[in-house]
Amino acid sequence: MKNGYEIITTPRADGTIVQETIDIENDVRRTVAYEIIDTRDAQIRKALIALGWTPPVIS
Repeated sequence: MKNGYEIITTPRADGTIVQETIDIENDVRRTVAYEIIDTRDAQIRKALIALGWTPPVIS
């Protein structure tokens, strides 16, 4: 008999990171949380700055 939680984190090529939390009770697994983190905006902004773009000042 196995009880506990398992967290699986998977970075994807499209710039997203998927994290799944799995509850394990009596060897039965069920997903209790599924989260997608989108990092593409940060990557695009960083690339534009590297090309010479100046981001607007947010006040």
